[in-house]
Amino acid sequence: MIDVVTLSTVQTTYYQYDFNLTLVRLAYFQSAVSLYQALGGGWSPTTRQIEITRANAAYEADKGPYP
Repeated sequence: MIDVVTLSTVQTTYYQYDFNLTLVRLAYFQSAVSLYQALGGGWSPTTRQIEITRANAAYEADKGPYP
């Protein structure tokens, strides 16, 4: 049996790490966009929608059992 304090501590730690992972993913995608733009690239509306769909699918696949 696990006590409430331990459970709360574990959950807090988990959510902190999950939030940090989200920040790392955000930085990764922002860096990728900056590099793409620096190399002279740009997005058409069609290409942009495809990339958003692909990124969302990758995120959903890697999210695990918790939303």
